[in-house]
Amino acid sequence: MKMVDGDKVYIQESDARVVMDVTPLERVPQAIVDICNSESDSSFIELIEQDGIDFINSLDYLINYSELDFLSLTDTLSMNQRILADLNRAFRLYNEAINLNDEDSIRRAKIKLDLLRYKEACMKEMIQNKRGSVTITSYSMIPKRKMRVFSFISNKGRE
Repeated sequence: MKMVDGDKVYIQESDARVVMDVTPLERVPQAIVDICNSESDSSFIELIEQDGIDFINSLDYLINYSELDFLSLTDTLSMNQRILADLNRAFRLYNEAINLNDEDSIRRAKIKLDLLRYKEACMKEMIQNKRGSVTITSYSMIPKRKMRVFSFISNKGRE
């Protein structure tokens, strides 16, 4: 999940690793590369530069905690139904790509399918949180010592 808080954005380290797995390296903020390549014990990453914030906000497969936190359970379930519909469409596209035996289409459809599965799993966690069966740590409750703060560094020219 991600949380946008004015001029900052926070993401969980596990989400940063997902971003690294599916995004071309030249598009990933250096801060995320650094945290994923380190032996960090941080659970969260705070990005403070606008380019990094814009990058994370552009990733629609990361659930935005700050948007969902204030929704009712009914509204959250409706959002989950839309994700499930998207997931069904992605399954159909993946199967079509397999039937066509088009390797590039298969690869792209598989990535889309995996990201939607990830998004749906995060949404399930949010629904369980709203039902009271799972607690999601609020970013505001995270001690500052457990958070690593990074500035976005442009990756242009990085090989």
